[in-house]
Amino acid sequence: MTNNKQQTAVDSIIKFMKNNQYFIGNDLYEFLQQAKEMEQSQAQLYATFCFMCANKNIPIIEFKDWIDLTYGGNK
Repeated sequence: MTNNKQQTAVDSIIKFMKNNQYFIGNDLYEFLQQAKEMEQSQAQLYATFCFMCANKNIPIIEFKDWIDLTYGGNK
């Protein structure tokens, strides 16, 4: 049986680490949980941004460009 459930990037990292028997201590686990929460928050904010753009007939920028615009890029 295959699992077709979509995974976030953080979920993929956790699965990879578990499958390859990497040790995930408390600090790393907490960091990964915070990253998952941030990922979820960013997805919701980007969806809201896209909805607002669509309502105003403004072209929607790509997620990576929105991240750069919103969070200041790779500084």
